[in-house]
Amino acid sequence: MFKNNESGIISSPKLFGHNDLFVDLSNLYTQGFFPKVLLLSGSKGLGKYTTIIHLINSILSKDDYDFEKKTIYKESAFLKQMFAGICENFVHIRNDGTSKVKINDVRQIKALLQKTTINQKPRFIIIDDAEKLNINSSNALLKIIEEPSNNNYFILIDNKNNNLLSTIASRCIIKKVFVKNKERIEIIESLIEFFNIDSVINYKTSDITPGNFILFNNVCLTEQMDVNCNFITRISKLLNMYKKTKNNLYIDMCKYFTDLYYYNYSLKNSEKIDQLQKSKFDTLLFINNFVLYNLGINSILSSIESVFIYEK
Repeated sequence: MFKNNESGIISSPKLFGHNDLFVDLSNLYTQGFFPKVLLLSGSKGLGKYTTIIHLINSILSKDDYDFEKKTIYKESAFLKQMFAGICENFVHIRNDGTSKVKINDVRQIKALLQKTTINQKPRFIIIDDAEKLNINSSNALLKIIEEPSNNNYFILIDNKNNNLLSTIASRCIIKKVFVKNKERIEIIESLIEFFNIDSVINYKTSDITPGNFILFNNVCLTEQMDVNCNFITRISKLLNMYKKTKNNLYIDMCKYFTDLYYYNYSLKNSEKIDQLQKSKFDTLLFINNFVLYNLGINSILSSIESVFIYEK
């Protein structure tokens, strides 16, 4: 597993799944038809960013990529430059976790695009969590992608958490990314075997994506979090971690464990489905309000407990 120290993005040197997506995009590029503005849309953690990193590596450092095994070589020149933050052909703009895209970030892209690359190779601008761009950043980006230059390619990653500005989506070639449940499980199990991961999250009884499994499982291990402990205790710990770091990863985990708890409970109490759905909705609303209004942890926990249905 390799990690971009600057962005915190964790990816795999071997591509698991998405073979058709990789081949399709690779063929588009080699045939000269790769879109100037590509939008990959799908649930967070499916492997969209990892697939793009493999694609870009195969283009910029072709000799450092095994096309048959879909593997980036350890000594990849592209990866070394990317990690060092000196790759002139790769720009990664994030809008998640503790990082927020500002309008000045988009303006800096515009200034960068006015300069040609020294090596004359194409430049790829990745905008992650594009659906979370605010209106000002979105409008600034729109002006740039309306006039793409010859050697620059925009790749927007939409995790379907919010509504991407329709005017931006209309300028993109959209590729929807999804995996069937069987493939999802196979990818996770391949990752577990490849990286010798101690799995504490039951990925088979939920729809957790491979990327989220890696992130959530790692938090549970490093923080010694018992996934079978009391629901309120678990949520309390995650909210406290968010309060200290402002990292939305912990909020995503709160939502995941909330969905999982009520799903499992409803399987054994189908006659309470309406009550359970309302309780889950209210809990998720309280969690959102906690972030949106920077509320106190004790008040939010009290609100959650007031609607919480304890499993018997």
